[in-house]
Amino acid sequence: ASLAAGGSPAGGASGGPADPNDRPAGHVHFAALPGMWDQTITVSSAGKTFGITGWQIGWVVGPAQWIEPIQRFMPNLQFCAPTLMQRALGRVFETASQPFGDAPSYYEWLRQDYARRRDLMVSALEAVGVQTARSQGGFFLLADIAELCGEEGPLGEHWAASARPDEPQDWTFCRALAAQLGVVALPVSPFFGPDAPADVRHRFVRFCFAKTDATLEEAARRLRRLRVAAAAPA
Repeated sequence: ASLAAGGSPAGGASGGPADPNDRPAGHVHFAALPGMWDQTITVSSAGKTFGITGWQIGWVVGPAQWIEPIQRFMPNLQFCAPTLMQRALGRVFETASQPFGDAPSYYEWLRQDYARRRDLMVSALEAVGVQTARSQGGFFLLADIAELCGEEGPLGEHWAASARPDEPQDWTFCRALAAQLGVVALPVSPFFGPDAPADVRHRFVRFCFAKTDATLEEAARRLRRLRVAAAAPA
């Protein structure tokens, strides 16, 4: 993404310090730790925060001694960021801290909205006996698939065809789930180091809940077939 350095887009006016109410719940920013502001550069994107990925605009926040050389270097990597988009993002920063929907700010509304979508996904999975690790941020939650794997499991119809030699079971699970139910999950084993126990490294997949209500409801309907398949006689 194109970067508007210095905490303000395209060198525009700074929006000032963040409202404490807009800080992520339960999250401690690394730069807020003692002595870390001078050693931390925060990079973010309008695409994720404001749902406008096509704009290709982001920003960098940090101490001046780091931001100034970044601002000089960026034209050698990314240039010609649309001026109108940068100006629009500047306006977005100003309005996002104002009341939005039934929330005191857009940021709080966004947090509540994603928490609601997360809960829909949690309910869909736990309704069929799949335990979850409830995320407190981001767009994904982890699901424990330990009891769902193998040819004797609820995805047995496609398990053998989905397996690859020497591949962790979470990859096989994701392929079989997509083939049998048309629901896509992502394997988690690549996030673990080689020293992590296999029963932990291969035990989880992640589901994205950054979807419309209609998509989440359809996913819940399809996932119910896992329970039916698991209950069917051998």
